[in-house]
This record gives sequence, structure tokens and C-alpha cells, in this order.
Amino acid sequence: DNVRKNFFLLSSFIFFLKVIIKSILINSNKSLKYFLSKSNIIFLTPFEAENNNYLASISNFNNKIEKFNNSKITHIQYLSNIDHKYKKIVPKNFPLKFNKEKIFVIFELINFFEVLFCFFIYLKFYFISNKYLNEISLYFENTKKKHLYFAIHQEIKDSFKGSILFQNILYIYIFNKIKNYSLSNSKIFYNFENQYWEKILLQVFKDKNYCKFGIIDAPPKLWDSNLYMKNNRLFDVLYPNYILYSSPVYAKLIKPTNSFIKKKLILIESFKYRKISHNKILIFGDGNKLSHNLLIQIVLKLKYKLNNKFVFFMRAHSSNLRYSYDFKKSSNSLEKDINSSCFFIIPNTSNSYLDILLNNKIPLVFESKETINKSIFKFINLNYLTFQNEDDLYYMLNNINKINLKKAKNEIIKNLIHTNNSFVLFEKFVKLHL
Repeated sequence: DNVRKNFFLLSSFIFFLKVIIKSILINSNKSLKYFLSKSNIIFLTPFEAENNNYLASISNFNNKIEKFNNSKITHIQYLSNIDHKYKKIVPKNFPLKFNKEKIFVIFELINFFEVLFCFFIYLKFYFISNKYLNEISLYFENTKKKHLYFAIHQEIKDSFKGSILFQNILYIYIFNKIKNYSLSNSKIFYNFENQYWEKILLQVFKDKNYCKFGIIDAPPKLWDSNLYMKNNRLFDVLYPNYILYSSPVYAKLIKPTNSFIKKKLILIESFKYRKISHNKILIFGDGNKLSHNLLIQIVLKLKYKLNNKFVFFMRAHSSNLRYSYDFKKSSNSLEKDINSSCFFIIPNTSNSYLDILLNNKIPLVFESKETINKSIFKFINLNYLTFQNEDDLYYMLNNINKINLKKAKNEIIKNLIHTNNSFVLFEKFVKLHL
């Protein structure tokens, strides 16, 4: 127990040092207070270390708001894990202009002394955490759910003692700082993924005068616990006022009895997925290392089977930037890669099949027997686009013309992603809620 106790403290201290170094190297931005005091909309979006695809889609989102509603926007990029490597990425040659929007990144909002203060709070909580951990253990024991506690007890301890606790305290501090500087009736938009930091954001901005909008601009993953929630008003503070979604199947997958979530849903058009004689095969990497390695092994076998008739390019996943020397590196432009490729090999955890199908091309989707199948394909009759080994993949490449592209595309448009370049539904949402 002493070893584990020291491990949590040591891991938190190492994490603290990394954050301290970042707070020293990255200057805090003193203009935050001014821009928040003038902005009636705040966007929080994931930080991207590579190509700013999400930033580009949010720019389109913001431009539409400016067209339909005269709003001033402050845009803050967060890191899902503050421990990730970081440098500010808003390149000088970034093609999109943000007219009324000011972009900040999470480390510009906190300075060296504030990080020290947060670590002091962490230490205070660390030394009294055993009391709460014992109460939690006793609760699981009394409710005869000790098996569940056994499965998650390490995560619970990390939340009460480890680096996760320190990270939570940082987010509580940062979000309160944003709240203190912002207008009392600000509207908050964020990427809705049901993550821990979202719960902190919603509780900090729990006052009714703040309207919160969660954005889901992709088909749902089957691990999304929102799909299985039961009606419970106690959870209201942990959810946004509205959930903007662009995948029609999302509303269908939520249990009919879950009116609590259904009442929050507003369907809008997708901003991220837009319609955009080659021998190029584009491979999309997987964030899951096991699935990624299995996919690479299959593609390497296929490459030699095709006798190097094709040029293979790899487009790495943002959370697993692992390139194979057997493949060339793709460009930073997804649109360019799609237009210049003839075949597309993707893991079933990727939503890139949307970009591919909407551009009238066919994705070949890897479904591994060694990992849990979390793909939505089985619910909408798209299993014929999947393969499990190099023989399946080789057959699909040689019979690509037999795949009904029109049918697959219709299934996508009907169930998975709602697109309309006129943005009729989004204009209606802006006029009703902003």
C-alpha cells in the first residue's frame, strides 16, 4: 500500500513538473479578460497538433453563426490530456480567417504561480483522500457491488490521489477563471464526448443564465454511455442544455424511455464532413495501438501480394502518430489526399469513411477479430464494406466495381450524417436559440 501511495504522489509530481515547465515556456495571454468580456459566445474545441481539420470545421460553424446572428466569439483550444506534447498551432499560412474570433490555447490561460497554487490544493486533498476512498469502498460493499469496485478501483484512486486529481483541479481553476471574465449570459459551445473535463465545465457554468451546447459532428460510438442512460433529473447539471448532432442514427440509438436526453437533441447539418487515374492507396491509422498494428500487418501482406503496383500512403491518427517506413507519409490536407487516391483502407473506429463516401469513393473498413467491434456499420447494413484479413481485402480491391456506391452513400446520408450546403436546420437553430 505504501508503494502504491508513493506511486500516486510521484506520478502527480512528475505531471506537475511538466505543467510547470509548460507554464514557464508558454506566456500567459493577458488579452483573455478583454476578449471574454466582449464575447457572447465561447467555443471550447480539441487542440490539434497536426493539421487543424477540426479548427477548419469550427471556422465554418462560426462563419455561419456570424452570417445568421451578429455574435462575437472567443475560441479556446483544450488538451484532452494536459500532459500531451504541446506547441501553439495556428499557422501563419492557415487558409481560414476568423473575423470576430480570438483563439486561445489552454496554457495561455494559466501562469506559473497559478499552477503552484493548484498543486497546493492537490496536496491538501491528497492527504485527506483516504477518508473518501474508504467511504466509497464501503458503499460498494454494502450495495453488493464489490466486483464493480474491483474493476474500477485503480481509476477511482487515480481520481482521488493521482495525476487525474491534479488535472481536474487545473480545469476547475481554468474554467472558473474563464467564467469570472466572461459575460453573465454567455453561450458555451463544446465538443460533446462525455469526458470528465466536460462535467467540470458544466458544473462551473451551472447557473441557468449560461446556455450550454454540446456538439456531436460524427456518428456515435457504441461505448457512448449517453445511449444507455435512464431518466434521472439528478444528472441535469452534468449535461448541456442542448445537444447539436448531425448523425440521424444518434437519436434512433438512444433508448425510447430516455426522454431526458431526447428533449435536448437538435439536428443540424455537418460542418466537418463535406463533399470534396490514380494508383495511390491511402491508409488511415488507428488510435488503438493493437488495432493499428494488426491493420498494418494485413496491408504489408497485401502490398507484396500486389507486387508494388500501387503507392501506399499512411495518414496517422492524431493520438497515435506512428508511421511505418513501408509507407509514404500523407499530406496535411484530407481533401487533397481523398482527391488523389483510388483506394482507402481505414480502421472501423475511424469516421473518415464519411469523407470518402461523400466524395463518391469507397472506403474499405478493417474489422479485427482480436478487438471489440465498436462499429456502427452492423446497424445500417454496411458490413459489406468491411474486411478481416488480407485475402478479403485483396478480393475487395479486385472487385471494387461490384460494390454499390450509391446504396452505401444513401445509407450514410439517411442514417449517419446530415449534410446540406444551405444549412437550413442550423439557420433555424441560430434564430431560435442565439
